[in-house]
Amino acid sequence: MSSKSEMDRILGNPEHVIMSQDLENTVRPETKKDQTLLLDGEGFVCTLRGASLLQMKTRTWQFCLEVPGLDFSDICDVKNIQFRYGKRIFSELEGLEFESENLGTTQLSLTLSDIVNTEESES
Repeated sequence: MSSKSEMDRILGNPEHVIMSQDLENTVRPETKKDQTLLLDGEGFVCTLRGASLLQMKTRTWQFCLEVPGLDFSDICDVKNIQFRYGKRIFSELEGLEFESENLGTTQLSLTLSDIVNTEESES
């Protein structure tokens, strides 16, 4: 197997690759977007771990977020939840799942169906 086809195979299945941070930075361009979870206006820095487009017609997305320092009491009475990814704001909560068993890291799954791209809104 040629090294080019092996590299294509590896890059085509990134979830099963183990590589050093230096190699990962060399292979993939570094794209860091500001990521914030807003709970009734209070911001939490978060990391997007996964995203799935659930409904193309309504543009409904499900996100898996890692949110350090988030506690269940922070979300149980919240009336407004937004996820900001770069210049995009996702809102209109349709579902929420909270998990905190993973080595003290809080995972939050959100289903959101309204998207505002503030970059487009500014022009």
